[in-house]
Amino acid sequence: MLVIGSSLQTPPASKCVGISTLPGGSFVMINLQKTPLDQFAKLRIRAKIEDVFELLMKELKITIPTFKETRWMEIKVEDQPPTKNEEERKDEKVLIVAGLDDDGSPLDIFERIRIGSK
Repeated sequence: MLVIGSSLQTPPASKCVGISTLPGGSFVMINLQKTPLDQFAKLRIRAKIEDVFELLMKELKITIPTFKETRWMEIKVEDQPPTKNEEERKDEKVLIVAGLDDDGSPLDIFERIRIGSK
């Protein structure tokens, strides 16, 4: 088993390590900090995960593709939802601004949206 960047203190990681220490099992750990379960690892690599994997991919002669994150902003204008005083608000519209991930799922990308001059 390969353990990457985990303290191994909480399930499910802690349970997996227990299984890997049964006869015939072992695990390799890549982590910057020491953990209480270091003594059980067959091999411990103290390094940044990205550094280890860059070297591994280079050794395997596999090109790491460039990461490109695509996020979208959707802007819609809709009619104001009905209220008790509908006659007073019948011509009002609502501006909806939403962040979307590449697959269309909602994404929190805005802390605040201000409309107006200040």
